[in-house]
Amino acid sequence: MGILGRLSKPNVKDLAEKRDVEGLIRALGHWDGNVRNGAVFALRGMGESAFGSLTRALNDANWRIRAGAAAVFARSREPRAVEPLTSALRDEDARVRKQAAYTLDLMGDARATEPLLAAMRNNDYAAVAGAYSFFVMRGEPGTEDTLIKALNKHGDLSMARCLLNCRNEKLKNAAQGWLAMRGYRTVAAGTTPKVYELFSSEAEKATAFMFEQGSNVSFDEVFNIFFSPVRGAKGREPTPEEKASMDFRDDLFAAYFGRPGVWGGSKPAPIKKENASS
Repeated sequence: MGILGRLSKPNVKDLAEKRDVEGLIRALGHWDGNVRNGAVFALRGMGESAFGSLTRALNDANWRIRAGAAAVFARSREPRAVEPLTSALRDEDARVRKQAAYTLDLMGDARATEPLLAAMRNNDYAAVAGAYSFFVMRGEPGTEDTLIKALNKHGDLSMARCLLNCRNEKLKNAAQGWLAMRGYRTVAAGTTPKVYELFSSEAEKATAFMFEQGSNVSFDEVFNIFFSPVRGAKGREPTPEEKASMDFRDDLFAAYFGRPGVWGGSKPAPIKKENASS
């Protein structure tokens, strides 16, 4: 992609309407995150027609395209994608390995278990950070130090929230430190106004809502509350970019964190920036 191509913004909606798979894949490499997220969302709707192009894109020279192709498969549960995604765990770019591991974790295919465990054994901190929920759910003693290093090297707010709400004290303490260094603190339930009204993002509102409701609310219920059209003056339909956002989905998953596991959490503790108004 030349300089003009990187500076100009492709019209993702037009590309999707034309079912221009190759054009959408090129958009995965754009500098603008909204363009990339829109392309991810559009490619997920292309179905079988995009599969071959997406698997080839996992070997593209542009790391953004490789990572974007891996992100597209995160919603597919397409069994044929497991092998090329497993190969992407050996990518030279840590960001691609992290996305590939995240996608393999979400897909839940048993064939990904050994490659992910190999990433842990080989101290591939990027891949461990991508599949953090896989490792926390397994809860294997002795993996804590690697998870903590992965958090510090490649982690994000979603991973920190996940570790904060697990039942392993070493991981909880590490997450507390990571969050504190970035200006976050946990928020007690029962404050006035309601906890979830203090948050700016829909995902963090969902986190706090889960905290107040406890374990009686399913992930699907929370997902539908904040991810479906909402009635009322404050409600709106999320944009395609928001629907495609990995962070949005990941924050909601971390908020619920209800799958059974040795270190699985029960009541997520919402967090907020220290300088946020209350």
